[in-house]
Amino acid sequence: MMRLLLFFSLFFSAGQVFGQNYDFIVRGRALDAGVFDFDRIRREPLRVFYDDEADRQFEKLLERDPELRSIFVGESNALRESEAREYYPDHGVVLLTGGHGFISAYDVNLKKDVCGSPQFTFYSPSERYRLTGLLFDGIIEYCLEEKVDGKYHCLGSVHFVNHGSPRQCYWVDDETIRYLREIKRSDDTRYWIGYEGRIERNR
Repeated sequence: MMRLLLFFSLFFSAGQVFGQNYDFIVRGRALDAGVFDFDRIRREPLRVFYDDEADRQFEKLLERDPELRSIFVGESNALRESEAREYYPDHGVVLLTGGHGFISAYDVNLKKDVCGSPQFTFYSPSERYRLTGLLFDGIIEYCLEEKVDGKYHCLGSVHFVNHGSPRQCYWVDDETIRYLREIKRSDDTRYWIGYEGRIERNR
């Protein structure tokens, strides 16, 4: 059956899509100068196709995989309801947009919706947890995931109190992360402050 309105799996409704039960918050405290370790930010190169090339590569994948084609096109070979905006072939993740511009992420290997993009995925040292997010309209919506039986499951959305959505962060341990917040001076020059915070359930 054709997957109508796939884009409504946008992260804003991840609670319904992924069965999350909780919201989490991070209350960061500013770190002293020199404490933030830039070398711990992931430097993994990501092979990615964007926009038209992403959609072409995704269409080739659909042609090779009848099950995927059935999911996204259906029996009638109608036009797809969604277009690929980014495709990460090494991770098997495609970011899709629908008619309203909403973004969703899909794992073409597991054949299921996922919470975030490889570009915004950060693993705890034990890899029991990971923070993953989707960029939409300039804001990254993050989800906390836990690894159970070898697969990650969304526990809930993560909000950085008063700090928006950082794009560069790393885990100190399985509960604590460090991240950068960009500050703009009055002359439009910018600098960054490092913060540390625990991921806590919002009560």
